[in-house]
Amino acid sequence: MTSIKVRYAVVTPMMLGGANNVSEFRLASYVDVVRWWWRFLALGRFKSAEVATFWEALLFGWSTAPFGQKRVRFKLTGIDRNYPEGWGVLSNVDWCRNWSGISYLTAQGFKNGRLPVEARSIEISAQIRDLHTEQLKEAFAKQFKSELPAFARGQLHDQPEANWRRAHGAVVDAMALIGLLGGLGARSRRGFGSLAVQSLEFPEEFAQADGRQPIPRLPRSVADYARQVVAHLGADRHAGLPSYSAFSDLTRISVVASASDARQLMNDTGFAMQVYRTWGQRRQNGGHEHIYRAGEANINDAASIPAGGMKASYEFKADHDWYVRLKAQVDACRDELQELIDESNFSRAAEKAARQRRDGNLRNEVMANDPPKRIAFGLPHNYFVRSSEQVIQDSGKARWESENVNIEPAVSGRRASPLFIHFHKLSSGRVIAVLSVVPGRFLPDEARVRVYGQGSAPLSSNTHLQDYRHVTGLIGFIAGGNWKGGLAKVATACERTDIIPEQGA
Repeated sequence: MTSIKVRYAVVTPMMLGGANNVSEFRLASYVDVVRWWWRFLALGRFKSAEVATFWEALLFGWSTAPFGQKRVRFKLTGIDRNYPEGWGVLSNVDWCRNWSGISYLTAQGFKNGRLPVEARSIEISAQIRDLHTEQLKEAFAKQFKSELPAFARGQLHDQPEANWRRAHGAVVDAMALIGLLGGLGARSRRGFGSLAVQSLEFPEEFAQADGRQPIPRLPRSVADYARQVVAHLGADRHAGLPSYSAFSDLTRISVVASASDARQLMNDTGFAMQVYRTWGQRRQNGGHEHIYRAGEANINDAASIPAGGMKASYEFKADHDWYVRLKAQVDACRDELQELIDESNFSRAAEKAARQRRDGNLRNEVMANDPPKRIAFGLPHNYFVRSSEQVIQDSGKARWESENVNIEPAVSGRRASPLFIHFHKLSSGRVIAVLSVVPGRFLPDEARVRVYGQGSAPLSSNTHLQDYRHVTGLIGFIAGGNWKGGLAKVATACERTDIIPEQGA
């Protein structure tokens, strides 16, 4: 029996819960994330997805006998039921709305009164049962009398003890990486629910032999943190672009910024990402701006900086131009409807015909062009297109003409982001922002992108989905610090430390 014990500090609010949006820590959610990080490591360590699948099924369980129940069991052994240090009492449903960068990272996802879990630290233990190879061989022979599943063939005859040890070690490392690069709960890839390993204990046989070491405390410095990350990632990487999000030679991990306060750092990181990805909000007197809020209840107290001045060129100008063309179609429909009203020719049939023409024009615009480059940050990708002016009816009432254009994979509807944002505490109390980019096959070959209401279209060009340069560019942008734009309230320090650098860098 192998025993592992870990204690995590909760650095940022953890959006985790059960039915009816009730906030609570759920051990099942933790186990799911351990399994994700195990798979992240397994492709490079087992050199084959089929081999990794076999040992994952033995370890975490599979419905088909003789795999059966999982051989690793987890237990919540302690929880400090307070909100994360430095965040105050988060009992107000608008706890994140007055922080522009934090609100941006939610992607408007925390609605209906959702509140974070009251947890400042958690302790978890894991027990891994021993593997009896000969008994398993006999059980497999009885269960699969004709032929084993493809992923199971020969696995128990190919160094089973070494592979079982490798599977054990990956559990240790997965539990570590949750608290070094990841987190728990909704929007954890955007930094919510970031966990920092305070201590990690495991049998000595898994220590020096594989290069990993127990973690006795929070890291003292960025260099100390980097050593912990490298030790638990290990040296085995998948070569080239993996078939799923896995540790490969294309993975990049960098520390980009630090601050004395986790909430401030999270807000500034989110604001920097917003500046990088968006065109900004339209000013009443023309032009666009980025509005920075750091706890202001009144929007008039917020600071703003003009859009475009913080970067040499806008990375996603083509995306903006694409949106402008969509908006032109909605505006044209609005003008047509207004003309019908003004000339007293308005009818439901005329309105329907105008909208059908708009839908045809939108469809042509969407299908004739590549999807926006920003979809490399994940799908679905949503646009709410609203007319520049309202339609004024005979009664004096006004309404907006609008349309939703939602881009998503035609089959699954979702592709998770390759970008992970993590916030980690140092023993000094300072907090660092860590960005990880984990490239993987973006969508299956010949995948189609569906646009709500407009049918579906093949990806006519997916080169920007293979090299991920639009995602990795965020690392240098945040670390460069130009996004601050002279904002007086920004206390975040920007400096880059590459833990897993870009190939050839």
